[in-house]
This record gives sequence, structure tokens and C-alpha cells, in this order.
Amino acid sequence: MLMGKNERNDQKGSAILNEKDAFSNRREPLGRRPMSPGRALCLGFLALILLGGLLLTLPAASAGGESIGFLKGLFTATSAVCVTGLSLIEAGRDLSLFGQIVLLCLIQVGGLGFMAFATLGMVLIGRRISLHSRILLSESMNQNGLSGMVRLSLWFFAMALAIELTGAALLAVRLVPRYGTARGLWLSLFTAVSAFCNAGFDLFGNGSSLLLTPGFIDSHVHVLGGGGEGGFANRTPEATLEGLTKFGVTTVVGCLGTDGIGRDMCSLVAKTKGLNEQGMSAYCYTGSYQIPVHTLTDSITKDIMMIQEIIGTGEIAISDHRSSQPTFEEFARVVADTRLGGVLSGKAGIVNVHLGDSPRCMDLIERVIDETEIPASQLLPTHVNRNEMLFCKAIEYALKGGAVDFTGNEDIDYWETICDEVRVCKGMKRMLEAGVNPNRMTISSDGQGSLPMYSKDGEFLGMGVGQSSCLLKEVKECVFKADIPLEIALSTITSNPAEILRLKGKGKIEEGYDADLCILDQDLQLVEVIARGKTVYTK
Repeated sequence: MLMGKNERNDQKGSAILNEKDAFSNRREPLGRRPMSPGRALCLGFLALILLGGLLLTLPAASAGGESIGFLKGLFTATSAVCVTGLSLIEAGRDLSLFGQIVLLCLIQVGGLGFMAFATLGMVLIGRRISLHSRILLSESMNQNGLSGMVRLSLWFFAMALAIELTGAALLAVRLVPRYGTARGLWLSLFTAVSAFCNAGFDLFGNGSSLLLTPGFIDSHVHVLGGGGEGGFANRTPEATLEGLTKFGVTTVVGCLGTDGIGRDMCSLVAKTKGLNEQGMSAYCYTGSYQIPVHTLTDSITKDIMMIQEIIGTGEIAISDHRSSQPTFEEFARVVADTRLGGVLSGKAGIVNVHLGDSPRCMDLIERVIDETEIPASQLLPTHVNRNEMLFCKAIEYALKGGAVDFTGNEDIDYWETICDEVRVCKGMKRMLEAGVNPNRMTISSDGQGSLPMYSKDGEFLGMGVGQSSCLLKEVKECVFKADIPLEIALSTITSNPAEILRLKGKGKIEEGYDADLCILDQDLQLVEVIARGKTVYTK
């Protein structure tokens, strides 16, 4: 008797179901009875979770090199295999690359099923898929029949791989330019797999342990390079966008130093414009160490009025053997012309004053304040921590309302052994204890400038190079060594220079201000830097 096609298929499906039931219900002698599919799947997942927990507990899986603890490892492994997304850690912060790879494997196996992976492995090595394995595979994939289960699982793998790789490729378009090739591709792959498996894990973190600050302002950088005081071979290199932003600097104020001939105002303004076009904010001073001031136009006032990037004059050197030894009248005229340019243009019109190590210290500045109508707000003396005698004078000046600029130093441990330079964190602590307004203190790097060393007779001994990296280093020392509140320490490289130099839209995180931001971790290490709304550095 002939049967219809549907009737034959129904009988075939019934036979397969009966075979599964018979396999599950048949009695075997004790010790030889096959484990039920449900129990086998549960034990398999348990074994996978325990293995994953142990691997995540290893010190090699931790970003800090110390175990995260078995309970955290076990919880994370359970969450990854069961794709719940719950976690006691931040995978991107707390796990090393090895730990992240383990986590990704747990997510993938948990999302697709460990029996499906076991089947794929057996197919790849050419082993025959047993009836018991087919039943387990059918149970894990919630299928009623056994026919075509291997093909179905392989097709499922192929589709999953295609979707995950497509997602990773699309994410890479955005993440690779932002994080670099290696990290960008890894973030793309991890995110795509986690999203496809609905795992809820990511490597970006929730930001709960991070600190958002305004972008740093380095108010004294020799953007064209400095040096030359030991001959042409000692000229230092120019500043670069990457060299500034990787240290958190999103706003820079350029200046010329000792050499106002080999480097001139035309080149300085051009360099400043170039940094602006590259994506950061850049300003500059007109002039150099010398008086009369070598301007771009025919006067200081006109430079400040008519050239957008110029905000004042500097760095004018006093009390230094490299200065032009200006008289009081010459110095006062420079300050007056600078102030007038600021008044007419709405800019700071400030004079950045280089202080040398002469016993005369700040005498010209003090005379301008005492003998003319020019307010102290028009002057910003820098290098005030050069030596103890000068620093004591700076405290007196700051107590009268004057602003002072500390010069950061990456190698202060060395310099303290050869001179009496005042460490920034110690100097700030002393000023605060003396009653100085914390809003009148700034820190700059003297970046790219030469740090020449001279003998007592004025003989050149050698040269170092200033680095913008010292800004954050000095802030850390203020917080961790001198117990200065973080908000006060940070203000010296954010809101204070922005206010003193009248840099509009800078120094604060508020509506209407520029999107210049730094993201720091709990150790005050830079994680990400954003300049004018675009990411320019990531850790």
C-alpha cells in the first residue's frame, strides 16, 4: 500500500523521537547507564564555568598582574557562559589581553552552545558523531529530531561567524582610526561577538572609576624649539601636535626664548596657525628675551590688536645674564604697550616675564607695580621656583595679588641635587600655607626649551629639554606627595591659566565652553584626550 509523502515524514519523525525516548529510558547495568542529555548538558556547562573561573583567576589574566580572586573570576565566568552581562569587574580595565581572550571564548561558547563547538571540533578532526552526541546536540539546540543536526550546527556556525565578522568590520571603520590598528581591531571583534551572543560585556567600561577634566593648558612652550646657547648643534626640535596632546595638552601658548634671530615672529605665528589647523588650540606671545622687542608688525600694540593668535608679549628676560639688561623705563614701556594692545583688542595683553637667577629677582616687576598705574594682572612672571631666594620673593609678590607661574621639571630629583630649585608640589604647598590665592598660581612646562646648565663663572656645561609631560606629573605630586586637593592642583593647568590669559572657552567643563577634555584613571594616568570635540589620544 502506497503512503503519501507527509505520512512517510510523520512516521520518520516519530521513529526518531521514539529512538531518543528509548535511548533515554532504556535500562543498563549500574555503571554503564548513559547519562541523560539534560544532566550531561548541565555538567558540561558547569565544567566550562569552573574552567573559565580558574583561568580568569590566574595572575596572567589580570591587568595589574595580581589575581582578581576566585569568587570574582567564577562570577564573571558564570555570567559570560550564561550571557547575562552581570559583572563585578570592568573587563577593559581589570583584565589583561589574556583575560579578555578567555572571557571572549566563554561568551562565544556560552552563546552558541558547547555541544555545537564539540560537534565542530569532531567534524574538523574527522571523528564520527555518535548517536549520544547527536541527541545532546539536539537537546542543546532545542530541536525535536536528530536528522540533519550536524549540518544544522555547521550552518549555524557559518552564519554566526559571518555576522560577527561583518559587525567587527563595520565597527573597525570607527574604532581603528580612534584606537589604532591592533587595539581597534580587538575592540571591534570583542564587541561584535559580545553583541551577537547578547552577552552584555564590553571593553570600554562604564566610566564610573574615571575622572573627566578640562584639557590641559601649557602656557609656556617653545613651539619652534629652543636652545642654540651651546652652539647650533644644541637647537631643540619643534613641538608637534602628537607630542603635546599625548600629555593631555589641548591648548598651548608659544613663545620665543633666547634666540629671536634663528627663530622669528613670522615663523612663530605660522607654527601657531599650523597647530590650530591640526586640531588643537594655539596662541603665542610677540617678542623674545630681548628689548627692544622684535615684533611682526611695527609695534607691540599692533601685533596684539591685529594678529588673532598673539595675546601678549614674552618671554621678556630680566635678572638673567642672557637678557638684554633692560632699564626700568624700557621694561615699563613694553608692559604699557602690551596692556594697551590688550585693552584695544579685548585680549589679556599680558607680559610673560622670564626670571633668571640674579639676586635682583623681581625688582623690575615690583617697580612697575609700585611706580606706575599698571596693575599686577598685566604681568606673569615664570620660573618662580628657580631657586629659594627667588621663590621667597614670589610668595611676597603673590600675596599682593600677582599671578605666578611655576616651571615643571621631569628631572627634579636630579636638579635638587645640584641646585636649590624648589619642587613644584612643595612650593605650591608653601604658597597655600602662606595664604596665596590658589587661583593666582599656574604651572607650565617650558616645553621644547633648552634647560642649560652653567658654572658659577657663567660657562655653559650642558643642556636638557623641557617636556609637556611634566604638567600631569607635577599635578600627581601635588596630590599624592603634598596632599593638595585635586581640584586646586588641576586648576593650575586648566582654569587658572585660562582666566589669567583670558582664553575664551577654555579651562572649564561647562555649557558654551570648548570640548577640550582629558579622561584620567584613578591613578591620574591619561586614558583619553579630546581636543575641540575630537579624540586626539587614547591610551
